[in-house]
Amino acid sequence: MGALRNPKTFLTITLPVRSVVGRGPSSALPLLDRRTSSEHATVFWASGRWRVRDLASRNGTWLNGRRVEPGVDHELVCGVVLWFGDRDNPWVLEDDTPPIASARGLTDGALVFAVADVLSLPSAAEPLATVLYQGRGRWILEDEHGEQAVHDHQELKIGDRVWRLHLPEPRDTTLTSEHDPGDPSEPSLRVYFLVSRDEESVSLTVVTPAGEHRWEPRAPHYLLLTLARQRLAETQLAEHERGWLDVDRLARMLNLNRKTVNVYICRLRAQLADAGVPGGATLIQRRLLSQQIRIGVGLLEILHG
Repeated sequence: MGALRNPKTFLTITLPVRSVVGRGPSSALPLLDRRTSSEHATVFWASGRWRVRDLASRNGTWLNGRRVEPGVDHELVCGVVLWFGDRDNPWVLEDDTPPIASARGLTDGALVFAVADVLSLPSAAEPLATVLYQGRGRWILEDEHGEQAVHDHQELKIGDRVWRLHLPEPRDTTLTSEHDPGDPSEPSLRVYFLVSRDEESVSLTVVTPAGEHRWEPRAPHYLLLTLARQRLAETQLAEHERGWLDVDRLARMLNLNRKTVNVYICRLRAQLADAGVPGGATLIQRRLLSQQIRIGVGLLEILHG
């Protein structure tokens, strides 16, 4: 993803989809020099390129030694040098690859980035919500209340904090859809469960074409095991109809509340994303128009030992 580096201080700033540069508290690139305006410029991704736009700053934005026209977008390529009012403080576009989904805390400025297209908020360690790309230009937020469509620059309250989303341009991938014909399961994954005889612990193995990933017992694994059993039991149904469970029913089956079910789902997504499992975002599928979820893998095996 895009990054600006200061060759004098060696500070590197990773760029979300849109970054305000200036002395203001909301700036992604905060600069303290008085020659820099509060909202000096914006660096953003659009139409497959990084771009800079001067926001009518007092001392100007400079690109490779030339002052840019305010309000006009200028394309950036890897290696270009930018100055924001202060000509003694250069910034080099060190990385011009596309951005990934992120969110910035409006109170403390904390920036959280997605891992393999899974954005966990407030963090992957303690997730309360997950932002995912649904396909057809649609981003969704999953939390204890279900799902809702979200968009770039939207503000969300997660727990006791407010976040602003920075979401990349849509791409042609689909997580799941209630209206998709056929079976949207992930065909490249196989999932194995090793369940203790007292069912107190569940180990998980996910096999991909590139190799396999193993995890020792974790609490969310039992939720996934329950979804797998539901799918395996419904052999009389067409493949694309197997395994769907209402979230509230699942919570009752596991003796959990709805919020904990959502936290477990978020942790499972983050677990696979952190391991770099391709197709891991589809491990749990959610229907758009209902509160139903299922395990999104058809090749399942449950072992006891």
